Amino acid sequence: MSTQMYECAKEAHVRKTPRLQCEPPAIDLECNFETQDLHPIRRPGSPKCCQECAIQSSGAEVLPSLLNLLRKCLGQRGFALAHSFANAAVTPPITAQTLSELDIDHIVLNAQLRHDVNFDTELHFRPNLESSKVRQKVSAAEQYWTALVAELELFALLAGEPSTYGNEAGSAEPSVNTSQKRLPLMFETIKDILLKLVPEVDQPLINEVFDVPLLMQQIRKGVCDMVALAKWLANLLKAHCAPMRDEWVDKMVKQIEYGVAQSDSQSIVNGLRELLGILEAMKLDVANHQIRHLRLLLIEDTMLFEQRHHVSRISRGRVEINYAQDWLNNYGDDLQYDRAHADIICAQKLPNDLGCFVYALTQSLLSPESLDSTFPNTFYLDLDRLAALRADLIDQIHIQICLATFEKARQRLQGCSETSSSTEHDQSQALLIIVGAGYTHDNSLTRWTNNIANLAAHLTHTALKTTSSTQAFDLDLLDSIEAELKTSFNPDSDSYSRTSTAVLDALLPGTLKGVATYIERSPVNICNALVSPSTSSGKAIVKPTVLSGLGKRPEDSRERKMQGLIDRITHLAVLHWRIWAPIVYLFDLEDEDCGEDGSEQKINGIVAT
Repeated sequence: MSTQMYECAKEAHVRKTPRLQCEPPAIDLECNFETQDLHPIRRPGSPKCCQECAIQSSGAEVLPSLLNLLRKCLGQRGFALAHSFANAAVTPPITAQTLSELDIDHIVLNAQLRHDVNFDTELHFRPNLESSKVRQKVSAAEQYWTALVAELELFALLAGEPSTYGNEAGSAEPSVNTSQKRLPLMFETIKDILLKLVPEVDQPLINEVFDVPLLMQQIRKGVCDMVALAKWLANLLKAHCAPMRDEWVDKMVKQIEYGVAQSDSQSIVNGLRELLGILEAMKLDVANHQIRHLRLLLIEDTMLFEQRHHVSRISRGRVEINYAQDWLNNYGDDLQYDRAHADIICAQKLPNDLGCFVYALTQSLLSPESLDSTFPNTFYLDLDRLAALRADLIDQIHIQICLATFEKARQRLQGCSETSSSTEHDQSQALLIIVGAGYTHDNSLTRWTNNIANLAAHLTHTALKTTSSTQAFDLDLLDSIEAELKTSFNPDSDSYSRTSTAVLDALLPGTLKGVATYIERSPVNICNALVSPSTSSGKAIVKPTVLSGLGKRPEDSRERKMQGLIDRITHLAVLHWRIWAPIVYLFDLEDEDCGEDGSEQKINGIVAT
């Protein structure tokens, strides 16, 4: 998906439970400061030197004085806390704004999600923790939580005993105010997220409990009962979240209880961190619940929504129409000299442009060049699917090369017989395991070339084992196999070209037939026919087609592999052509205005959103 903080994957289901009446925590909302000391991390024995440092600070000197206070009173740990306090963000890593991309109005306008849902019956949001930018955000989040620990430590150091400051307590006010950089925003964030998660009837109660100025005043005076607040939140969350979150909620309460009892600011922060994680999970559950219920509507509206969205991008110069048309026309020119494949296309009686498009798509998938340089940017929503398909096709080509090399090695040995389908099946699975197929779609060519030595050793050992040879190992045979693999794995070699052509010959007829079958069907019918309800063929592919035959009969496995590839290419081709053909491939720029003069943005009668 295109979202920055969240991507799509399988996620937990949401529980429907009756709403429970949650009472506010038994905290002093009237702020009676004569109650017992309930300061969550007050340390009555704070060093006098620390209090004096804080009293002396004011104005521009406040922040440096606070940092020195941490370093002086907390030793080596204080230096790390001071660094984070000075440099970390003041807003939590999870806020109502970052979660807003999970709101229903954002979901229905998310083009990547609207497209992906056609290919995955179990499409769900999950936190995106894989990209380099997200890893930077995780590092920044760690610094934020450390800074929040520093802030609570400053609360404890500046609080001391009430009698310590006496009449001069007001002189410490600048230090206290400066140290309150993050905790108020944390409470505001919790309140904002809760208000979006709970029913309207519970919202006044949340506004009453999370009166942030009052909470901060209670904390400064040492009368804020954080444990009662945590328990009240636990009851509220359990009334509205999935049952699997209950244990997580209890963990949050225990962290805060321990932190208050032991005056441990780190434990209190851990509890607040768990709380934000729970709120994020609840928001994800709600979003995933909405996707499940809206899925059929989103799929059925795919064509119209995406065409309007793409027309808007075209009008802003985000889509290179000429390049996309040239891409298709160039393959059309190639097809004039490729009579064998041209005859296959004609046999399906598809329109010339559509048949040429399927040919261009399959040929581009087999190209050794990068996806960005091979495909026009009309495929920008399908790049992950194209990468997965290309990886599986490359695996198929290399498997066929290895099997051909294996057969030649057996023929060199005495007493060999024709390789059985069972042996080929076992070999295919072993080869995929050696190169690590199924774990990543990146660098598919590289993972084969980098494992030539291991592949050659395996093929040599298996060739000797499956023949009447009595040799334990044959170095000459090993060198011969390794040299042949190095040559054949070169995309420019005749062997690679022949094998890739054979794979294309196996794919093209079935793909053309599938396109002819589904080109007039509705998106929902196409999805139901070509996407298995138990597997994901969209963004989050767990097991590629080349590994889908494990445990199957060899003959069935081989057919299932090829049919799986054909179905995936067919689905992608049909949707892409239905969406893009009227606005790009079959559109004549000279015949219609795209709204560049400020008029309504329209292509072939399709108005931009």
